[in-house]
Amino acid sequence: MKQHKPVVMIEIFERNYKEISTILHSYGYEKTEQISDEDYIFRNKN
Repeated sequence: MKQHKPVVMIEIFERNYKEISTILHSYGYEKTEQISDEDYIFRNKN
């Protein structure tokens, strides 16, 4: 992920959101879109 920096579409349940988003942030990703209640788009901000 660090080398290619793909856009990530991921389903995250509310109970896991904080942990998963923290992991994605550690790779330089930020949430750019919420598609539905549990589906998100993350893009690398670098």
